[in-house]
Amino acid sequence: MKTTKDKELLKEYIVLIPENHISYEKYAITSRENFEWMDFCDCYDNYGQQLCHSEVCGSEDVDEYGNDVPKEELEHVQVLAYSYWDGSNWRSVIIDSDCSIPTDYTEEDEESSIKVLREMPDYPYIEGAVKTIETENFSFTATRYASFELFTVE
Repeated sequence: MKTTKDKELLKEYIVLIPENHISYEKYAITSRENFEWMDFCDCYDNYGQQLCHSEVCGSEDVDEYGNDVPKEELEHVQVLAYSYWDGSNWRSVIIDSDCSIPTDYTEEDEESSIKVLREMPDYPYIEGAVKTIETENFSFTATRYASFELFTVE
């Protein structure tokens, strides 16, 4: 049964499953408020390059008369994403879109999220580069490296 504390945790944090299935973590946990709906063209790949391509956005860079159209006037695909500085490049994590753009992560279902969040420790003081905290069912890892995750979970 979902408690008031569970509802608060679900409101504050989001538990994500990596889509690439070759990632070492089972889950990633971050603050839900980091994500917002934005233009796909405002997102970045893993190398800091903006993702916008007219064939993806469904927009052309010229109007019917061949005149250039400013980016602000183009219709763009909307994505639920979080863009952050990873220490050397801008990167974006996409978790939803208003079309069929592939996502980096998907949100875990509520029941499984609650199980993970109930065991989530407080963010630790990190003396080295990473800190792993073992709980009854999970291993939570926090890092000093710039990343979007608060914790990765195994």
